[in-house]
Amino acid sequence: MYAAIKGIGDRMGGMAQLDYAQDIASIKISSNKKTATVETTFSLDIAGEAMKLRGSSTDTLVRHNGIVMSSRTEGTTRVIGRQ
Repeated sequence: MYAAIKGIGDRMGGMAQLDYAQDIASIKISSNKKTATVETTFSLDIAGEAMKLRGSSTDTLVRHNGIVMSSRTEGTTRVIGRQ
């Protein structure tokens, strides 16, 4: 992936700018407060309009002995390139 980003930057005469944003859509905490489900979305734009990635994920977090760990993640990513 980084080689592809470098190639885009080289073709544009310099480094390719990366713009990243992530939003938390929802957090649902279980009644026993030991697990949580977090839904997120993200966007990554490479060199402005050259390539865009959009995605979402659902993560299940578990708390055990005061430590929060990720136990499961499901996600999708769409790649939108310039036509």
